[in-house]
Formats: sequence, C-alpha cells, structure tokens
Amino acid sequence: MDYTAKIKKLLQVKGTEEGFPLYLESLKDPDFRVRKVALEGLLQHYPPERLIDRLIEFLYIEDNAAARNTAIEALINIGPQALKSLESAFRTENHDVRKFIVDVAGQMNTPRAVPLLLKAIQDEDENVRAAAAEYLGKLKAKEAVAPLIRMLQEEDLWVKYSVLEALG
Repeated sequence: MDYTAKIKKLLQVKGTEEGFPLYLESLKDPDFRVRKVALEGLLQHYPPERLIDRLIEFLYIEDNAAARNTAIEALINIGPQALKSLESAFRTENHDVRKFIVDVAGQMNTPRAVPLLLKAIQDEDENVRAAAAEYLGKLKAKEAVAPLIRMLQEEDLWVKYSVLEALG
C-alpha cells in the first residue's frame, strides 16, 4: 500500500477506537509522511494518559530508529504529564532506553524534569550521566550545582566535559 492510501485510512479512522491501534502501528511505518500523520492524530485525538506508556514501549524498539524517534517526539510534545511514567521506566536495565528517557525529559525544558535528571547523573552509563548533566545545565537547575561539582571527580572525560559545560 502506498503512503497516500495509508494516510487516507488513518484519516478515515481518526479519533475512533478502531483507529487507536492503527495510529500506534503507523508510528513504525517506513514513510515519514505516514508517521507524521499518525503522530499528529495520536496527539490530537487520544488522551495523553492513554498514549504515554505505549509510547515508552517504542523506546525499546531496536530495529526501527524512526519509530523510536517519533515516540520521543510525541513524549516531548505531551510534556511534563509524561514524567511520572518516564521516572518509572528509568528503572530499566537497558542503558539506551535510559538515555532516551533523559533526552525526552531534558528536551521538555521544564524544571519538573530536574528530579529525574538528578537521578540520571548517578547512572552507571556514562552517556546517560553526560546527557543528564547537559540538560541540567540548560535548565540552570540550582539544585544541580553541588552534585555536578562532585561529578568533576569522574574519570570519563566526556562526562567531565558535559559537567563543565553545564556549570559554565
């Protein structure tokens, strides 16, 4: 089925119960136009509380970066309402998913993300720690200054660089 037929089908079922799983599945479509319509439809016609956990599941998809990125975009658009679920999901052992969660929380650009980011600077994965430090700096979170200064003891140069950028 070409992308126009897929989009037409999405538009026919927007806002319906039948449409919800189709919109979610369309976030995995190889065509960016289909993913864009699906993303917009989900955000406009379905309540965030119904979307958040389903979108977090997309962060675990390893073989479809476009689907993951679309889910990340959706979670950022949902905003602080998604933070509680993101905090729960941060407990995963998957360091890539923890990094995606930090990116989502940080790009929300809200002080409400600071507790999650403070937790993330203590993560075992250096990419998670570096990203969290970077976002704390962008948020100018005063409560992060002391923990960031302590992070200057890090051996990992990339993390140190991110901390120095955050403190600068």
